Amino acid sequence: MLQPQNVADPAALLRSVRRVSAIRDILIAAGLAAICYLLAMEFDFSDRIGEWTKAWGRGERYDVFFALLVLTICLAAFIYRRSRELERLQGALRALAIQWQAVFDSVGNPICLADTEGRVQLCNHAITQLTDKSVADCIGRHFSTIIHSTTDTPSDDLLAQLHQSRQRQNAVLNLVDRTLEVTADPMLDARGELVGVIYVLNDITERKRAEEKLRESDERLRQSEKMTAIGQLAGGVAHDFNNQLTGVLGYADLLCSRLDDPALKRYAESIRTGAQCSADLIGKLLAFARKGQYQSVPVDMNRVINEAVDVLERSIDKRIRIEQLLRAMPTVVTGDPSQIENAILNLALNARDAMPDGGTLTVETQVVHLDAELYAKPPYELRVGDYLMLTVTDTGCGMSDEVKRHLFEPFFTTKPVGKGTGMGLAAVYGTVKSHHGATTVSSEVGRGTSFRIYLPLAAPAEETVNESAGPEARRCAKLRVLVVDDMVLVRELAAEILRSEGHEVLVAADGRAGIELYRAQWQGIDLVVLDMAMPHLGGRDTFRAMKAINPRIRALLSSGHSLNEESQAILGEGTLGFVRKPFEMRTLLRGIEDAMSATVPDALRAGSPASVSPER
Repeated sequence: MLQPQNVADPAALLRSVRRVSAIRDILIAAGLAAICYLLAMEFDFSDRIGEWTKAWGRGERYDVFFALLVLTICLAAFIYRRSRELERLQGALRALAIQWQAVFDSVGNPICLADTEGRVQLCNHAITQLTDKSVADCIGRHFSTIIHSTTDTPSDDLLAQLHQSRQRQNAVLNLVDRTLEVTADPMLDARGELVGVIYVLNDITERKRAEEKLRESDERLRQSEKMTAIGQLAGGVAHDFNNQLTGVLGYADLLCSRLDDPALKRYAESIRTGAQCSADLIGKLLAFARKGQYQSVPVDMNRVINEAVDVLERSIDKRIRIEQLLRAMPTVVTGDPSQIENAILNLALNARDAMPDGGTLTVETQVVHLDAELYAKPPYELRVGDYLMLTVTDTGCGMSDEVKRHLFEPFFTTKPVGKGTGMGLAAVYGTVKSHHGATTVSSEVGRGTSFRIYLPLAAPAEETVNESAGPEARRCAKLRVLVVDDMVLVRELAAEILRSEGHEVLVAADGRAGIELYRAQWQGIDLVVLDMAMPHLGGRDTFRAMKAINPRIRALLSSGHSLNEESQAILGEGTLGFVRKPFEMRTLLRGIEDAMSATVPDALRAGSPASVSPER
């Protein structure tokens, strides 16, 4: 017979129950309950009747019930403790979720969490700043339907690349009114499998605009530097060409004055005509190089525009209608009226060529105030102030961006060979620059072109002067003239022209030789014809050295450049005239007559000249 065992101590059972935890503890507690029940009973086997007979053992029924009661209390305490722990964890989880959502929504950049197919599962409130959708509207939608872009790399491609590489992907999305930078980061599980995508959006619209402004500024600076370099080259080339043309034009003049054979005289006149056309082209180069400002006088722009329009109405196709909208007040600028008129004519002729089938040419003026934010930078470099804005607009074929980039370069033209020199707009650019202004152009293929010229308004006290023709050449008595020029062709031509008029001529090949010759014979020299640009010692220093020898010196300047600031400065120091190369015979003689009839300034008679050593 199986002997019964003692019932286990309930206190021990309680201690055992207190040690349980979680589901495993519940299972252990259930096992202990079963053991308590078995220990409280004993079993008796009857061999004779072959059946089980159950009887209570030494333990009392009271002990078993007590053990079960203790076990039940322990289980209840365990369940209560676990439920309280669960509530605490749930509360902490809710608090953590609230904190995380607050941090998530406080991020300035829109963030979307999507599944592996791109459907948005979660997003922050910043997404509403980019779209017209609420956060609730975005949940469950495909990311590509939330952000509509015009980029060549849509968000679907980002997702495909992410599936393939499992690495961060970046793209720029161009929306209708803004530009977004998108970063797609993978969410991977423990096995490295893709389980979701984190999209982070960054609005780079302002950065792109700033970059575009910087790029445009750099482009304008490069264009300005390029035009400056071309201008320097053009000015140097023009100066050398003018020296050569001086000989061609001058000797053609001499031939015309001395030939009796009509055929030979006609040939010489053809040479002179060709040389004069070349001289006009060089004049445009000088205008582009900003070395062609002949005068600086008050100019009434309305008057100049009306004169230019009168010329145009008589010469251009009648199918082109000319409109004038002269709204500027005041209308006076400071500059050279002939150059400004030529600039207007060049713009108008360019517009005419853009409208072979007719159209409308509009000339408009108005006064604008320019600040330093944009126009103080290259290529404009304008000062703050009031400007007269002259606009010449056509309804022609327009031009591409590539053409606009080269528009003001010398000899650049889109016209057929023989139809244009490519110097018209280059001369406009240089003329406006020399007047401290700026030129802009806007154009679209098929929709016409608009040129804008900004010229600073003259001071209110200035009045428009009436330009008159220069004095005719007057014959004067026999003179002794010193010609100082480093070009053999030019000084021999000048000497030949003067000798043909009965004057005595001395020549010097450079400034130092001229100073030595003048020092030795200054009392017998009536006039000095002085070249501006010479090696070793330029015209300005040569003149100062001669003035130190004779404060009452009479000198006539000559230069392949036009009357620029340096030439005007020397005129202010006492030279009596200026002749621009290439000069014709009558031009040189008129300059000499004017210089001889001019009054020597009081400052020269007073002396105190600057001393310049000829050995410098």
